[in-house]
Amino acid sequence: RIIVEERAYHLLGRVLDLGGLVAARLVANTRDDLDTAIARFCSGPLFGALELSSQVAVIRRTHEFLDQLSEDDVMGEFDSIMAAIDGSMGLFTTAGRISAHVASELIFDLVPNYLFDTTA
Repeated sequence: RIIVEERAYHLLGRVLDLGGLVAARLVANTRDDLDTAIARFCSGPLFGALELSSQVAVIRRTHEFLDQLSEDDVMGEFDSIMAAIDGSMGLFTTAGRISAHVASELIFDLVPNYLFDTTA
């Protein structure tokens, strides 16, 4: 048999679950990709929201495709992964990194620079 077709591989008296190892790596890569997309958005101006939206859509679609290919539910739900990476999943958190960045950009950049005030 070809090694790729095997679910478990025997090596030096131990059994390696190749499917589980690959799935764990794919989940870790998905988390890293989401973290990179959010960090990139948080380091730039507010109009990076369109780029973040398209990046998250691509990562979500990739996750769905990989989840369809896997036999077990090892990938997890995308929304829970997204909430964990965003930081909006804790007991005492009210907003994640994305919401906090949008609020700070609105308060400190958009409102002061684009407020139309005729009295000044």
